Amino acid sequence: MRILKFKIKGKFAHFRKIYTNSSSLTYGIPPRTTLVGMIAAILGMERDSYYDTFDEKNFIIGLKKQNST
Repeated sequence: MRILKFKIKGKFAHFRKIYTNSSSLTYGIPPRTTLVGMIAAILGMERDSYYDTFDEKNFIIGLKKQNST
């Protein structure tokens, strides 16, 4: 098993819930699809080319929220 660990830091972010169109409802942490997209971008993968590589059977993601500020 290979493990990749990194920290993401920012002042704020908005992760829109998929069932809303114009509402400001948001997740408190980035959803799995956002994290997978970030990892694919870091690796230089083309948009929409990584779905099979990072599917839930082949790629497990763990997330820990460091602080609330």
